[in-house]
Amino acid sequence: MIKKILLVSAISATCIFAEVSDIQIPTQNPIMQNKQTSNEQRTIKTKQDYLELESLLKEIISKGGIDKSLILGTLYMNSFKLDDGSVIKPNLAKAKDVFSYGVRNKIPMCSFYLSMLLENKQDALILLEENIKANTTQQSIREVLAIRYAEIVLSQFYKKDRFVSKALSLILPIANATNENPALDYTVAQLLFLDNQKSLATKYINSACNSPYATKPLLDKCFSDPNLVVNNKPNANKPRQKNECSISSYVND
Repeated sequence: MIKKILLVSAISATCIFAEVSDIQIPTQNPIMQNKQTSNEQRTIKTKQDYLELESLLKEIISKGGIDKSLILGTLYMNSFKLDDGSVIKPNLAKAKDVFSYGVRNKIPMCSFYLSMLLENKQDALILLEENIKANTTQQSIREVLAIRYAEIVLSQFYKKDRFVSKALSLILPIANATNENPALDYTVAQLLFLDNQKSLATKYINSACNSPYATKPLLDKCFSDPNLVVNNKPNANKPRQKNECSISSYVND
């Protein structure tokens, strides 16, 4: 069941991030790279496009636009198939350096990606906890970081009670502060199951599965998992939401 849990959690976290940050770096679709200084839209079709974007972001960051470290880091994490058929591969070392710089300069979302690049997952948990607790972290970002924190616990430390208990003490208050994040409720439920709080876990499962904000991958999970108790069956025919992610975009069965 842990594998199933992580599937929905990871997809949900990615969807949330796309909504709150509005950052994308596709190879063909245009994106806005610097809304404050230019209305120009850029695409990455050639190596020169890539190098120009990299140079622009570095310049903006050097002049105080520290928040663009998030975009530069995600640029380095992506691969790009260019028009000439060549491929620019991810540079994870550079991405790690940029995200570390962003974290040091109080860009909490950088900790989301940096946690993926850290080999020591206990260090990743410490990093995420610091940014979750930071007073400057927005609630929407805090929710994303909380889901990421839970993902690590569920995948790496689910047999260790102290990690599960710590995750619950950190994440439950965040979940209780909103009624618009079913992915977070679902994640909390998995932790509660592991903590043998089945009654409370069922409450959070039902909150997630019956939420009007539930995405299709989460609703699919609610229908298909025999371990879940759903009081009111979700609407299978509800229309997809504007920024909803598709499970096929992330997983190959």
